Amino acid sequence: MFLAGPARVVLSSSSPYGIFEKPEAQAGRAGKRVAVGAKVNDQVSGVGTLVFDVEGGWRCDEWNPVSFRQGAITHRQQEIGFFMVIVTHSGKFHADDAWAVAVLKIVFPQAEVVRTRDAARVEAADFAVDVGAMWDPATGRFDHHQKGFSGARQTGVPYASAGLVWKEYGARCVSTLAAAHTGHRLSDEQAAEMAYSIDADVVQYLDLSDVGAAKNAPGGYGLSAVVSGFNPNWLDEQRLGYGGADDAYRLSQFTRAMDLLTDVMTNAVKYRVGVLLAVEQVRQAQVLEEGRVLFLQNGAVPWGQVVRKEMPELLFVISHNIAEQRYMIHAIPVSPDSFKARADLPEAWAGLRDAQLAALTGVEDAGFCHNGRFIASAKSYEGIRRMASLALEALQQQRAV
Repeated sequence: MFLAGPARVVLSSSSPYGIFEKPEAQAGRAGKRVAVGAKVNDQVSGVGTLVFDVEGGWRCDEWNPVSFRQGAITHRQQEIGFFMVIVTHSGKFHADDAWAVAVLKIVFPQAEVVRTRDAARVEAADFAVDVGAMWDPATGRFDHHQKGFSGARQTGVPYASAGLVWKEYGARCVSTLAAAHTGHRLSDEQAAEMAYSIDADVVQYLDLSDVGAAKNAPGGYGLSAVVSGFNPNWLDEQRLGYGGADDAYRLSQFTRAMDLLTDVMTNAVKYRVGVLLAVEQVRQAQVLEEGRVLFLQNGAVPWGQVVRKEMPELLFVISHNIAEQRYMIHAIPVSPDSFKARADLPEAWAGLRDAQLAALTGVEDAGFCHNGRFIASAKSYEGIRRMASLALEALQQQRAV
């Protein structure tokens, strides 16, 4: 009989209730618990929890021989990381290794995360991230520090550990998050496209920052800088000292950074799934004013990508803001990152609100028009329709001059 588990535990007794020994056991781990499963002739006989006691041995804390049926460690358990170990380096962490480990934890949520530079533990791990001097996805090795490493995207942007792990597991991570947070199951092609998009928007900048090609990622106080701020500073180290307390605090901060990056990933995936599912709603929306205005019954539906790509004749979009119970008119940006629009709302409306805007437009329930002239509101559908007509009339007069 032997035991398979994240601690690589060796069974010293024929009984699952006996004492388990860990040859590489180290001091300071008292009270640590790991989930384990025992096998007999490659058949799992049970699962349970081991606790590392003060005498330096692993003892069975609880055991359930019938937790799983025959062959109890199922393919699904393997898929989500039972008995897997993800190792990354100890000491100061960066956004690239925190992102990479967070990705693997999403794909393999039951895996154990260990931060160490001990060569034997790195060698024994299922995944070695940003440590180990090897890039070999087939064996779970994702380091970029070794001599001769030249991995780069087709665009020439070099890989660090974030990009290496994302290249291998990004699509699977996207699929997992989409199913968990939107209930939508993506095709392999859709997941791959979203992973590529997230790499372009986020991951490549983490890599650029890590290899020194960019100061931050992106912006003056970008994501890399935010993650770096989770590291203990000299005041923390002075307060905690060096050793067990410092290591525990650094691990907790690393976990917090991973949680932040997991939220970033989740939001990126949710947004892209929302865009994907919105496409047909936008395509089927009502077209008004001789094809120049589109009406969306739900203003939360993302429309920009479809309108820019497929509806070149449109000048404005009107929508119902259900949450705020009002109607909006939007100018259409020429690109996702620009305020330049196909057509602006009338200049005379800029910055006006309520009675002032109502007096100027003749729309009694007019709400406001942004100074940038890219959005305005009215309380009723009839009001926003009238504002759309007025905006088109003003545009026509402007072009006639």
